[in-house]
Amino acid sequence: MGLGKASPPIAASMLKLDEAIAWGELRFGLLKEADDWVTCSDLIDSSERLAEWRNEAAEMFVELQDCDVEEIAPAVPAAHVLGWYCDTFAWIGSALFHSARRVPDIAPEGVAFRRHPVEGWINGIALLNGSFLCLPDDPSVDHPDATAVPDVETLAASLRSRVVDHAQQFLGRYEPDVRLGWHSLWGAVTDSFDSGAWTAGSMLGDAAAGARDSRMLLPGNSWPFTSGSSTYEVLDARGRRWWSRRRETCCFAYRLPKPSVCFTCPRIDDAERATRADKWPDPF
Repeated sequence: MGLGKASPPIAASMLKLDEAIAWGELRFGLLKEADDWVTCSDLIDSSERLAEWRNEAAEMFVELQDCDVEEIAPAVPAAHVLGWYCDTFAWIGSALFHSARRVPDIAPEGVAFRRHPVEGWINGIALLNGSFLCLPDDPSVDHPDATAVPDVETLAASLRSRVVDHAQQFLGRYEPDVRLGWHSLWGAVTDSFDSGAWTAGSMLGDAAAGARDSRMLLPGNSWPFTSGSSTYEVLDARGRRWWSRRRETCCFAYRLPKPSVCFTCPRIDDAERATRADKWPDPF
């Protein structure tokens, strides 16, 4: 993602993160020929598009699992699409809070995304509006796109509010068509929001700093989020420390014909996490 002379400050913030990640593209704005991107508002306005995404996810699991579609529990694609979508606004907001101390416009009309052409997960996120909240000492505080707030606590609260606003609009469309309860729905929002600062910190070389920001963003008792930040350290058998978190919601991968669980899965305990981490190369 290149920056033109008139690029807004938030574009530079996205570029910094883009250069740190390996799984996709983060950018400001869209190219005219970028027909593989969709705005969040367009998706929210279309139950058909959401259903198509879930169906494509189910077909992907059929291929990966070498099974019939009837063997894929509907909760599996529903939960995966839910989690993937939440990354488009909750993860990116949290990641930019950590990496730039900026809160972007993450309203549905201000965010676009691109999906992996085969596996369906998000492999591109674009901000479409240059406006952002920042602290008084931000180097671009005098830019027309910037609005200063008095302190970092206010900045964090503003981001929480924006995440909730977007989530309510999305879940209002998504919930009627899936058999997922309130905790599963808002737990997915919580997971994406809690993961952004932590993973951004990891990508930029300081996972502990990212985890501290996750705790600032989710201090607990922040309804409708289902919990405060669950980031914590795992000690493996070699005495190495790893940052992790416990997911608030489940992707239901354990219900697949060939089940699996990830490092942050709520179905495994700290002993299992330590055993898995013991096999990894040294952490950052």
